[in-house]
Order: sequence, then structure tokens, then C-alpha cells
Amino acid sequence: MALIFWDVAYFILENVLVSVKTEKPTVEKLTDVTVVEQEDAVFETVVTGKPAPTVEWFAGAARVDSSDRVVIEQDDSKARVTFKTCEVKQTGPISVKVTNEAGSATAKAKLTVQGIVV
Repeated sequence: MALIFWDVAYFILENVLVSVKTEKPTVEKLTDVTVVEQEDAVFETVVTGKPAPTVEWFAGAARVDSSDRVVIEQDDSKARVTFKTCEVKQTGPISVKVTNEAGSATAKAKLTVQGIVV
């Protein structure tokens, strides 16, 4: 049985009342990043919320997953994505979305990859 009042959920388990406070997630502003082609680009932010929010990264409208060229890390309240060996075609918007049962929040920045000047 569950009763929900504002931002607190109450659960009754075997005649024991347990209170779980929820907090809407927040995400700190991302900073624009400019790199030269073949360099790594790192975006980092601080996220909060109860329960701990899930973190999703996007390049444009496409969700970004870990791969040999993308490293996604999260520890405690820090979330980070590293785009390895960037190419000029990766220039564009980068965003992070954090979500939990109380809501979601988004932060955006721009990745600029400059060509190598010979």
C-alpha cells in the first residue's frame, strides 16, 4: 500500500511506516567546449536529486552511449562525458538530461571542433 502526499511517499510494509522524501533533480550549467580536431572534449556537471537521478547525454537529438570513442562516467554527484579524438563533423549542441520520479532537468552547451591548420 502506498500513500503519496506532495513530495513525500509513505509505504506501509508489515505494519511498519517508512517515509521516503523525494527531490526533483537539478543539473548545473554545462560549459561550451572548443577543441582542435583529434583532441578529446570533456563535458562535466553536478547533478542532485532523491532518489539519485538517471543521467542521459545527447549530441544534437541523438542519445549518446559509451563506446570506443565516448566515455560516460558518473560518481556521486558528478556526471561526465568525454568525446575522444573529435572530428569537425561533431560540432554542435551537447545536452544532459537527469530524471527521477520527481521530475527532470536539462542543461545544454556547444561543442566546437576546429580543423587542424597545416
